[in-house]
Amino acid sequence: MDSPGSAPYRSLLARTQEIALLHSTTALLQWDQHTYMPPKATDFRAAQVAYFSGRSHRLFTDAQVGGWIAACEDAGLAGSADAEVSANVRGWRRHYDRATRLSAELVEEYEAAKVRANAAWERARAHNDFPAFAPHLEEVFTLTGRMADLWGYEATRYDALLEGYEPGARERDLRPLLETLGASSAALLGPAADRSARLPAD
Repeated sequence: MDSPGSAPYRSLLARTQEIALLHSTTALLQWDQHTYMPPKATDFRAAQVAYFSGRSHRLFTDAQVGGWIAACEDAGLAGSADAEVSANVRGWRRHYDRATRLSAELVEEYEAAKVRANAAWERARAHNDFPAFAPHLEEVFTLTGRMADLWGYEATRYDALLEGYEPGARERDLRPLLETLGASSAALLGPAADRSARLPAD
């Protein structure tokens, strides 16, 4: 078994650290959008987020990254006694196989659409104007569906989306829980609304 100090493993650590810098920068831009960003900056912010997201995607889906992961697997690091090393290699493989099914252009389009949609939602919410938000929601749903189709799924597109957050989870397994929670939540809405209406405005 090769050492976690091997060149491919070190290269993967360096690459993921670089990607983490880009992700944290994107997160800061998104936080700014939700707090202090001037409304007229939306289109430029969409371009910024798309750029950093596309750059991250290209860095991780580079064929060289696939080679490093394969080298670590061939060296037995996916089954390393070091739990951190083993988890890293297995995680890199899962994320790489998933990420390489999407083009960087689609990732950029999706991320830019989310920025514009969020800005539209904030304006629509302030004016109780869902029709103004609806086209943005439809665009995000359409792009999400395209990605789900590229990832592949067993029964529903939601399976493909779940795989990104809870590997192995499926819609059919969650449906009974969600139906129970939905009924319970709906039963609370009436009493909650009545109580809110009785509270003083201040």
